Amino acid sequence: MRYALRNSPRGLWPVLRAASAQVCGLATRKGRFRAGYDADLLLVDGNPLSDIGALTHPVAVMVRGQWVDVAL
Repeated sequence: MRYALRNSPRGLWPVLRAASAQVCGLATRKGRFRAGYDADLLLVDGNPLSDIGALTHPVAVMVRGQWVDVAL
């Protein structure tokens, strides 16, 4: 964790994701990109670390492993 804190936010994200799932008792199905885990993804055109507005225009969305229509 100390190593991740010294690096960019991008390096910290996997640590936070996995630790959050573990603390919540969900580490067997959340917090990692692996087969059999719940998959919620938001794909954007741009870098939300430098342009938070990129999050308002998703290119694709996956909820619990299923792609959903972003026009909804």
